[in-house]
Amino acid sequence: VVISPNASAILYTVPGNVMRKVDPATMYLHAVLAYAGGGVTENRHFFLEPKHLKLPRARIAISVRKSGPGVYRARVRSAKFAFGVALTAGGDAHLHENWFDLDAGSARDVTISSELPLARLRRTIAVRALNS
Repeated sequence: VVISPNASAILYTVPGNVMRKVDPATMYLHAVLAYAGGGVTENRHFFLEPKHLKLPRARIAISVRKSGPGVYRARVRSAKFAFGVALTAGGDAHLHENWFDLDAGSARDVTISSELPLARLRRTIAVRALNS
């Protein structure tokens, strides 16, 4: 599919009989678009306002390892959908990404720049989600 810049196109329409079988408070649409030259764009569409969603309680796990001088990689995982995952870290830490959603069973790698030693950096990292 080719879409011109600053244009839109309908790529898929969910049949009405499918939508009538699901609870809009527990479902969402996850769209992923891959670019021919590389790169991916993704988005989620919720069928109700966030305050009306009935999301499962997410338990988020995070592991951090050193990947170079002053550079760390944090892997964030959740077995259930995690809505609005927010990462924070203390000291001089700079998170290259700090707000995202995690689909059930998925993981996201986040690069962290910091001069803190690994053990100290791990103690300063906090992770939360709107449904955790």
